[in-house]
Amino acid sequence: MPDFRLAGNGYVNAALGDGELASLFRNLRLLRIDSYNDFEIVIKGYVAIETLRDIKLITGNDFAKFLEANYDGGRGPMAVLMKDIVHYLNGKQGVQSLLSQIRIQEHTLQAVAKNRSATYGAVTRAGSSRPFIEQGYRLEDYDLYRLAAGLGPAALGRLFLLLGGENYYA
Repeated sequence: MPDFRLAGNGYVNAALGDGELASLFRNLRLLRIDSYNDFEIVIKGYVAIETLRDIKLITGNDFAKFLEANYDGGRGPMAVLMKDIVHYLNGKQGVQSLLSQIRIQEHTLQAVAKNRSATYGAVTRAGSSRPFIEQGYRLEDYDLYRLAAGLGPAALGRLFLLLGGENYYA
């Protein structure tokens, strides 16, 4: 079971050092910016490939446990978004609703960005007392690819930038 530590706004793979994590978030941010400036990198698939590679490192190659750690029994900084991802993957919610929740989280992060102080760096294991997966729901590791196919690489990158404490407008 992978360990996760608190980054700017959510839990990430604890095996990543601060330098590695900063470069992954920087790469995600630059991919988002460059995809709007040079559409050819989108057409050739570079954005999708690089985004998924970076996200697999951030999740520690265990997407289900990553979502559970960020849910943190309903107390996580992005618990509502994690629950919405599970609802989407199980066909109970549409993609537009999930994209709206990403925008809400971005605006929330933007509103509190000026009031931020030091970040506590706790390490946690996935697992909580409150049920994350509702009865009848399934969550597999390949669901990361289903999420990427539904949202697109740009929106998936935006979602993971939120974990680093960066918003779309930064």
